[in-house]
Amino acid sequence: MGVRPANSQAEQRQELTDLLLLLTGGGVIALTLRLRWKLAERKQRLLLRQKERWATQRIRRSHRALIEILDFKSPKPDPSGQPSPADTPPGSTLIFRGLLEEERRHPASPRASQPIDGSTTATGSEPAGRQSVGIQTIANRFEQILGTARDLAMHDALTGLANRRYCIEHLEREIVRLKEKQALLSLLFIDVDKFKSINDTYGHRIGDQALCKVATELQALCRQGDFLARYGGDEFILILNSGDTPNASQESLALHAQQAARRILESFEKSQVDSNSPYRLSLSIGITISDPHQSSSEDIVRKADLAMYKAKASQGEHIHLFTTDNEANPLSDHRLFTALQQACASSHQPSQPDSFRILFQPIVNAAGQVLSVEALARWDHPELGEIPPTLFIPVAEHYRIMGRVGWQLIEASLLAFKQLIQALKITPNQLDLAINISPSQLIDASFSGQLIDAIAAQGLSCNSINLELTETAIFNSTAAVETNLRQCREAGMRISLDDFGTGFSSMGLLLSLKPDELKIDRSFVIGVLNDSYAEQIVELLPRLTDSVSMTLIAEGVDTEESFQRLQQMGVARFQGYLFSEALDIASLVERVGGNRLTIPLPAA
Repeated sequence: MGVRPANSQAEQRQELTDLLLLLTGGGVIALTLRLRWKLAERKQRLLLRQKERWATQRIRRSHRALIEILDFKSPKPDPSGQPSPADTPPGSTLIFRGLLEEERRHPASPRASQPIDGSTTATGSEPAGRQSVGIQTIANRFEQILGTARDLAMHDALTGLANRRYCIEHLEREIVRLKEKQALLSLLFIDVDKFKSINDTYGHRIGDQALCKVATELQALCRQGDFLARYGGDEFILILNSGDTPNASQESLALHAQQAARRILESFEKSQVDSNSPYRLSLSIGITISDPHQSSSEDIVRKADLAMYKAKASQGEHIHLFTTDNEANPLSDHRLFTALQQACASSHQPSQPDSFRILFQPIVNAAGQVLSVEALARWDHPELGEIPPTLFIPVAEHYRIMGRVGWQLIEASLLAFKQLIQALKITPNQLDLAINISPSQLIDASFSGQLIDAIAAQGLSCNSINLELTETAIFNSTAAVETNLRQCREAGMRISLDDFGTGFSSMGLLLSLKPDELKIDRSFVIGVLNDSYAEQIVELLPRLTDSVSMTLIAEGVDTEESFQRLQQMGVARFQGYLFSEALDIASLVERVGGNRLTIPLPAA
């Protein structure tokens, strides 16, 4: 073995030094590269977090706006900046849950377990880019939901028109705009006549189709700049484009609005002629021309509604322009409605006097013997005085409080009739009571049962009660109406068809209803002296009613001449001012009590 030279050992030391330097340099390079890669990864994560925070902020903003649209209560902010689950409304929780469930239904979605608050970073199994796409998609979908919710909140789902909320907002914006233009506002309040009868007769599906038909026709008749909305139920509002003309007078705008209303009515009348629908649609239109400086949106709509109601009550053209006389009239329908509500409330308080007073008008035979009495209501208002039923009954029907008012009138009539029987010192079977029943009462399925109980509570017999119905009350008969009439008849009550001849299906009702009693309308009674057509019809009725054992009564007999002529035609029962006006209990007892229920007849 030889010994290595010294220079070989020096070379080895040099090689070792070079190797150490090489390793150190490679390590530094490797560490530098790794640090750069880590820094790049961290920057990517920071960018991802920033995008997620932006998307989450969009979701939260949309969420808050959605809550406001849906009228949810806003959640209380948490000090940490995160919404507290306990404070989050149930509706919003359902919105998030429904959104996430929708996301989980799609297998391609990478968000099955992706949090939406931006609090986590990417995992090795879930690429950061895909997570970013997922949360951005959630944000986009949420904003789509927001847009849909806003559209639903502002539009009627059935007709697609602007709804009441959108209408009020648009009206308030229009008021502000017209104030700046110094212009007046024209508004039409449109109501579908007897729409409830269509719903009750043909069902809600046909009723919805009728509303859609009305909406479509109204849209077709709108001109550029007009605004149409479904205000609620069968009511529509049309705000006419005034053309921003500051010099347009109220008279010219009223003329323009009336022309637009006539154009609508004429179009509907023509469409009904060409239509094969089982129902006929007609409209009533109220018009108001308002100064935006002097009227709020609520005042404008109220005035137009009042004008519409006047149009509905008119016998001619169903168009009415609101005037200051309507507002000043103490018997305006809205004031009556408010007073009616107060009267209904006070009647249930024993300390308050009864607002409704019952009078009785006798029904007699040719000898003057009183066979029955008809209960007629009067409303004594402390400020407005005595208000007849021809005024307050239509108001109660229009504002859908006839159920409450009707029951108060029935209970008051039964109580007053009991007091009349006692004052006359007769038995209940010696005198009958006729009570008027409204259409809205008949469609109540519980009406017959409650009426039978109310009669029994006064110790009266159902055999002494006649229910007077108008033709319009039972023309659109429903199952509830038929059941009520059948049960009342089975209990012993009689059915009387009032105002016969004024409707459009009189003979058909005789066959379907088979009433026990028929009351000839006063228009025919007056016409027997000078109208050959009315005379021929009245001459036929006694033979018709006798053949089917039906009682015939002529109402509105006010003169001796008509009384004599009706007797010649074969009519046997009469009601009118010739015999007696409607009297209170004391006056009626004084009139007939000492004459064995007989009213002295005028000398022939």
